[in-house]
Formats: sequence, C-alpha cells, structure tokens
Amino acid sequence: MTALEQYARLEAIARYRGETATSTREVVISFGERTLIIVGMDDIPIAHWPLASLDVEHQDDGSLEIAAFEGGAERLFLSDPDMIEAIDVVAPQPLPPPVEVPPPKRRWAWLTVLAFAGAIVYFLVVPLFSGRVMDLVPVERERAIGLAMHSQFLQGLELGEAGVCEEPDSLGALQALIERASSTLTPPPDITLTVVDHPSTFALALPGDQLIVFRGLIAAANTPEELAGLIAHEIHHVVSRDPLRKILDAASVKESLHHIGGDILGEPVPETALEVLLNQPYLPEVEAAADSHADATLRAAEVPPAKYGLLLRRIANPATAPPPGPDYAAAHPDLAGRAERFSDLESAEPAEFTPILPDRDWLVLQNICSGL
Repeated sequence: MTALEQYARLEAIARYRGETATSTREVVISFGERTLIIVGMDDIPIAHWPLASLDVEHQDDGSLEIAAFEGGAERLFLSDPDMIEAIDVVAPQPLPPPVEVPPPKRRWAWLTVLAFAGAIVYFLVVPLFSGRVMDLVPVERERAIGLAMHSQFLQGLELGEAGVCEEPDSLGALQALIERASSTLTPPPDITLTVVDHPSTFALALPGDQLIVFRGLIAAANTPEELAGLIAHEIHHVVSRDPLRKILDAASVKESLHHIGGDILGEPVPETALEVLLNQPYLPEVEAAADSHADATLRAAEVPPAKYGLLLRRIANPATAPPPGPDYAAAHPDLAGRAERFSDLESAEPAEFTPILPDRDWLVLQNICSGL
C-alpha cells in the first residue's frame, strides 16, 4: 500500500482564502489521485492542487499554511493533526539548495591563501600580541600574579611551616647585598625577598618585583661577590619584567586574558604559568642582558666580574650530585659557557678590591636558616 492509498479516505476541515479574498471560509480537504481536493461546505468543488507542487509551511502553533505552489496567492490553513501528518508524508519536501563546490584550482587557491594568512598570524601577529599584552597588564595585576605563583611554588615544595628563613640579622645582610647588586638602577627597585630553607642552588624571579633565593645557592657561594653577581642577574630579570614576558609568550589567548583581567573576572592564575617560568629557558638575548647588568653592577662596586663566573661554573658542574628540587639551569641555559666568558676576564682584573660585605655580615649570611 502506498502512502497516498493509506490516506485516501481521510478528510479534514480547513480554512481557505481565495486569490483575491481578504477573509477565509471553512472547506473540506481530501486526497485525490495526485491532488489535494478542496470542496466548499456546500459540496461545490473549489480547486484541485497537485501534491507535487504544494508549498507547505509549518507554523509555531503546530498548524500548516499551504499554497498550491511556491508564491501562490491562494492559501489553506490546517489545524487537524491527522491531516497534517498525512500531508507531511504525501507531499514532497523541498530539497535544500545544492552546496557549491569550487573547482579544484579555486579550492587550492583558497587553501594557499588561508595557509599564508595562518603563517602571518603565527609568526607576526602572535608575537606582537604577546608584546602588547605586557602593556595591558596593570601593576596591581602583575603583583597579584606574582603572589599567586609565589604561593603555588612554596606549596609545591612541601616545606612545611619552617620552610621560609626569617632570621633578622641574616636577612639584613642579604638585603645589604641586594642593595649593592642593584646600585646601578635608578630608582632602586623595591624587591620583596624570600629565602627558602632548601639545599638546591636555585633562585627565582617572579612577576611583581619578587625574588626567591634558596639556602643552597647562598651556601654554594664562596664569597659575597660571587653571590652578588647572580643576585644582580636575577634583579635585572625582575625590573625588566622578564618573568611576565616569558609567561605571556607561552600563554594561550584565553590565559593571556586571565592574566590581564583576572582581578576583574575573578580568574585564578593558570598553573601553567609557574611551569613555564620554572622549565622554559629565557631567550639567549634576555640572559645576555641580565649578565651585562651583573657585569656593570660588579664593576660599579669595584668588584671583579670574574667572581660571578666562579659561582656559575660551580652551579653548572657541582662537586656532588645536586639535591632533588628545582633546577636553575632549566630556566638559565648555557651556564658553563657564561661562566667561561666571565672567567676569561680574570687575568685583566686587580687582585685587591673592597669586599661587598664585611666578613661578619658574610658569616651571618652563610648561616641563614640555621636559627642562629
């Protein structure tokens, strides 16, 4: 049995509006052979509409508005659910317009244009965007980013309550050394310092003028001049906003928006930011600029810059296996090469100089985190 034969005896009441009429009247509709038959309530036939040309439009209330053909002026308005179901089955549905497929040469041309545009975005727009983001991050937001990362970092070390060293005399000696290590900067930076009781030879510059120094780094320095060079290097990272720049260069657009408007949006600092800072190396030109600052700082203090190279060499080639913990070399590449460049200056430097710290202060600093 065909669909039309199934509904051959079906009739329904509908409203009909003629081609020039302004109102509707009740009619009876039924199926003929390949047509929709419209008959008045006085049993006088009005029209036979071919099923193949019906223009059917479903209304929001579930009814149908039917025309004899697309654009036809005559209209049927049908609410009977059984007849609506029948017309949906019997009347052909309009086919969607064909999708134009460009010829092969045109398609390859578009793919080439898209690939070229993608390359421009990746190599030119993205680097410019990351540079612009630096200017969009407010000082308060940068400080908040640094504080959040500071907390994430210390929690990751699992040091407990005694993990941060707070001996006033030792911290005072280290603060004096930091002042000497930033003596060439105007105005002098207001750096928040944290000393961590951990044996790794590690230091970390964070966004928002924050610096973390590990006890192991202080212990690895044989003289305050060695330590001053490395501290000067990290201070340059702080004042140049190198940590934030490295984070933004590796951030997605979504993460960059978090960094810009996190205070407003209530967004946390993505944990990927700390991973980038710890494990992704600074660019060679960034490290070279920080080493130049260390060199200038030591020379301004009339201290041989080669002293800094001795500490770099000791970190790059430890006498014993390094303790578990963060790796300074992961973010600061080519330690051995940089140590060699500073060591080459030794032969041209005077043997006598004024120490950066008095012996007593250096001894106190070396005993930091000891509780003395």
